[in-house]
Amino acid sequence: MIMSDNHHLIHAHDLTYHYGSGELEQSVLKGVSLEVKSGEFVILAGPSGSGKSTLLSLIGALRGHQRGELRILDRDLNNASNETMRAVRQNIGYVFQQHNLLNFLTASENVQMTLEMFSDLSGAERNKMAADSLTQVGLGDRGASYPSQLSVGQKQRVAIARSLVHQPRLILADEPTASLDSKTGIQVVELLHGMVKNLGCGALVVTHDNRIFDYADRILHIEDGVVYS
Repeated sequence: MIMSDNHHLIHAHDLTYHYGSGELEQSVLKGVSLEVKSGEFVILAGPSGSGKSTLLSLIGALRGHQRGELRILDRDLNNASNETMRAVRQNIGYVFQQHNLLNFLTASENVQMTLEMFSDLSGAERNKMAADSLTQVGLGDRGASYPSQLSVGQKQRVAIARSLVHQPRLILADEPTASLDSKTGIQVVELLHGMVKNLGCGALVVTHDNRIFDYADRILHIEDGVVYS
C-alpha cells in the first residue's frame, strides 16, 4: 500500500507549450505553474480549449514540454530520456472520459493490460492483482464479464481498476464524469477520492463538472493557457 510522504508529486513552473511554428504557431500553455502533493485531490477546471488536456499529457510524460520546469514523482522531465519518461508513466494511473475497454477482453483481462508494463509478473500474480483491484471498485464478482455485459458506470469502474491495479503514486483523470449521469458520476468521483485518501497517492482531476468540486482539497482554474488558484 502506498503511504503518503507529503512530497510534491507534481511540480511545474512556468511551463509553456505551443503547436506549429512561425505565423502558424499557436500557444496552448502560457507560463503554467502548479503543485500537487501526496494525499491531495486537486481539481483543474476550465472550458474546452483552455489547455487542460495538453497540460495533463505533459504531466503524464506522454509528451515532452518545451520550456519551463517540470518534476513528476521526483524525476526531472527537462530533456528527459525515454527511459525516464517510461519510469514516470509506470507510476501513474490514467482515467479518461471514455473507459476505452476492449470489448473482446473480460473485465479482468482489461485490468491486466496495465500490468503489461511489468514483465517480471507471473500470470498468477497478474490475475490476483486484477481481482484485488476489481474488488476495490466493487466489482469483485464481475471479473469474467465482458464490457457488453456491464453498465456504463461499471465500465468506468473497470477503467478505474485498470488505472489503479499497479498502485500508482499519482492519478491523472481527464473528464472522468463527462459521459456519466449525475448519480454515477458522483459515485465515480467518490471512488477516486477514497482511493487517494486511503492509498496516500495524489490526484489531479481535469473537469468542468462543478458537481464534483466539493470533493477537492484545492481547485485550480485554467483559461487561455494560464492557471489560477
